[in-house]
Amino acid sequence: MLANAAFIIGITQGMAASMPAFSRQLPFSAVQQNFYAAAKNGLDAEFLWPRKTRASAAPLTAVKVVKKLLPIAAKGLADLKVEQSEIDTFLGIIEARLKTRQTGARWQLNMLDTLERQQPRKQALQQLLQHYRANSASGQPVHLWSTSC
Repeated sequence: MLANAAFIIGITQGMAASMPAFSRQLPFSAVQQNFYAAAKNGLDAEFLWPRKTRASAAPLTAVKVVKKLLPIAAKGLADLKVEQSEIDTFLGIIEARLKTRQTGARWQLNMLDTLERQQPRKQALQQLLQHYRANSASGQPVHLWSTSC
């Protein structure tokens, strides 16, 4: 969760000055559509995203959007005087999620699929929660969590 917070705080700071121009290129209806696409499809989502060279937005995958936003987030965090080692650690976790394509939601879906092949859904959900709590307590980032039992 700290990686997510660092990413969002960094983007917020890093994009603050450019938000008026950015928001003119992306109407609220597109933002709303992007939000629902992200909620439904995670890293597999496709967004409408502003282009630097044109006034209109174009389709772009969630992974490409996050890759575009990582340096903006890093600059925003640096502007806020966050230590470079912390920036590297937290944004490195976001990058690793892109590489492994494993977010918290994706881990849950994959783990539940694994567990349901071994037991009924009710027991699988109970086991999922136990695995989630153990992994969470380990302090390891979600992209390192195993989906095997």
